[in-house]
Amino acid sequence: MGVTLHYRGRLRAPELVRELTEEVQDICKTNGWSYRLHELEMDEGIDPKVIHYVSGKQATSIPLRGIHFQPHPESESVMLTFTPDGRLLPIVSVLAGTAYPTLDDMFWAHTKTQFASAETHAVLCKLLRYLADKYFSEWEVLDEAQYWETGDLEKLQRL
Repeated sequence: MGVTLHYRGRLRAPELVRELTEEVQDICKTNGWSYRLHELEMDEGIDPKVIHYVSGKQATSIPLRGIHFQPHPESESVMLTFTPDGRLLPIVSVLAGTAYPTLDDMFWAHTKTQFASAETHAVLCKLLRYLADKYFSEWEVLDEAQYWETGDLEKLQRL
């Protein structure tokens, strides 16, 4: 079994993206994690169906703002990029677009921690829980390792 976190959500208010991004950037600097800030207008090579689904029928692009970071060299990046209405939408999901079973599935972010340490997975869960409590009105996580639900580090270490 892989160890991947799947998560999606919506900010309590769209303007919180700046505060969340700045806080995550500070956390990354403190922990020595690599990160990248984003302020994008995604249009080139993006399926018009995806653009219209996310941004409306008259739209020609998908604006995204936020940050992605890598908490461990062997972990996938955590994508915290948002639409103007505050919905989490990973950049890679926009690029994959119509490859998803339904367009609503684009709003799930996925971070595989299988090749990082169990501690990295646990720290990431704790960070996401903190961010969810502070910034999000809607938040959902599916944790293949079930650490999110149980907090059982010993079980996580056995995977």
